[in-house]
Amino acid sequence: MLFKDIFLYIILLWIKNSWIVAQKKLKIIFFILIALFTITFLTLINSNQVTTKIFEYISQEVPIKYSKVEGSIYAGIKIVDLNYDDMVKIETVFVKPTLLPLLLKEIYIDDLKIEKISFEDKFFEFLKQEDEEKKDENEEKFNLPFTLFIENFEASLYDFVYEEQK
Repeated sequence: MLFKDIFLYIILLWIKNSWIVAQKKLKIIFFILIALFTITFLTLINSNQVTTKIFEYISQEVPIKYSKVEGSIYAGIKIVDLNYDDMVKIETVFVKPTLLPLLLKEIYIDDLKIEKISFEDKFFEFLKQEDEEKKDENEEKFNLPFTLFIENFEASLYDFVYEEQK
């Protein structure tokens, strides 16, 4: 009987020790996974290649053209010679977003700088057409699925006379 009790006691100690070791291993694996996720996330938001790929995708889905994209999501994005459907042309756009509000469906932009923006006649015709359609549809409201905040905004217009568009 004494041998049996000692044997059971040794087995219970071994199970307890192996459970403690397993818990330590699980903690180590958990912290390694968190570290890998953090490193991957920081690499992605600081990568110029990710920004370039995002704008390549956007240019396929939306009728925009640009000559060069520089920067990263974290440091800010600079777009050179932006052209939206031959309606709006911008020489340089600099956007510096904040990432955390995106989790709450909010777009928070620290800096938005637009240099030498020009509106083509096609843009004004589009606005007139949209205005006429809204009058026909009894003023339907347009709601964005997110909230947009811009902290600092700078814009400079390209020298052009818009008096013909009244």
